[in-house]
Amino acid sequence: MGISYRKSASFGPLRLNFSKSGIGASFGIPGLRVGTSAKGGLYVRGGRHGVYYRKTLSTKPRRVSSQGQRHHSPLGF
Repeated sequence: MGISYRKSASFGPLRLNFSKSGIGASFGIPGLRVGTSAKGGLYVRGGRHGVYYRKTLSTKPRRVSSQGQRHHSPLGF
């Protein structure tokens, strides 16, 4: 099991979430929040008193590096 770190700061209905992965933000009321994770994914979270449900709505598309791509000719060489 790895070590994790999470800290948040609230400004009314806006919450900034600081983690090892970066900074995320969420907006909402107690019991229901919509936000973006530090890696860029969109989520909705609902629940109270330590029991909650989190649904990821979308994830940030991954970039393909140009170093990992090979150019293939139609003739196979």
